[in-house]
Amino acid sequence: MAITHHTAILALRALLEGRPVTDLADEAHRRKAPNAAVVLYRLRNGHFEPAGGAEPEC
Repeated sequence: MAITHHTAILALRALLEGRPVTDLADEAHRRKAPNAAVVLYRLRNGHFEPAGGAEPEC
């Protein structure tokens, strides 16, 4: 579990997904993650991959 600010989440995602932070930042400009979002990752074959999540209904 990580509770943090937007830029730290981008850095964590880059590490887990093996993607450049710049790609994730461009993605975030198009669709910013909402407050209190939950993102689930699953370890599969030695790599983390996004496995769903939940967003608050605001």
